[in-house]
Order: sequence, then C-alpha cells, then structure tokens
Amino acid sequence: MLAASGIDAVEVRSRPRRLLVSTGEELAAPGAPLGPGQIHDANGVALAAALAEVGVIVTTARVTDDAAALVAVVARHAAEVDLVLTSGGVSAGAYEVVRDAFEGSGVTFGSVAMQPGGPQGWGTVRVHDRELPRAR
Repeated sequence: MLAASGIDAVEVRSRPRRLLVSTGEELAAPGAPLGPGQIHDANGVALAAALAEVGVIVTTARVTDDAAALVAVVARHAAEVDLVLTSGGVSAGAYEVVRDAFEGSGVTFGSVAMQPGGPQGWGTVRVHDRELPRAR
C-alpha cells in the first residue's frame, strides 16, 4: 500500500522489549511439582501472555526472595530490554525483595488505589551505565 501510494520510506520503531520477573520463594514453574507452601506462577504466565498479545517481546524470569539474585537477573538482561516489570515483592512486609533490591537506587515505592495490587514501585534504575526504562 505504501509503495502504491508513492511512499518510499517510513519511520518505524522496534517492538517494545520487556523483562518480566516473578518473585517469591513460593513460586514454582507451571507444570513443576509443588513443594510444601508452593504455588504455580500463574501471574507471570498471565502477564507474559497479555504483553505478547499486544506485540511486546517478553523475556521472563523467576527469582526467589533474594535481592542480589533479582539485581543479577536485571543486570543480565539490561542490554536487551527497554523496561523491567516485576510481580510481587513490593508490599508492606518487613522483607520485600523488589523494594529491598531497588529502593534507594531511583525507584519509589508507594500505593495506588486498587485492590489487589495497591503497593507499587516506579522509577528508573541504572544498570551497567544504562537506564531502565530506556527512552526511545
């Protein structure tokens, strides 16, 4: 259609690339046997499917409640993604992995008026001299 209209060039953008990290000691991969106190990671699967449905290239990861492990996963994928999304780990408990990993490094944690999901975090994180989210 463009060529038929005499247009020889158009500006395009690449598809958005997101890292989706599910956090929690209690999470098991879908289909994996469950140990005591574990649940399957349904939120990660549902969020990845919703993102893919709107054209996002999604990289998924799952980490335990270990802040260093979360930072390592984000660092490992920083060069290939534009934004990091996390599920879990930002509530008001004494130990929340996402909050512990990124509070004080540019991410603000607060609450929004919705249930479930009121506790949220947002901001920019610098990893290997690259800011995430990355402006395009």
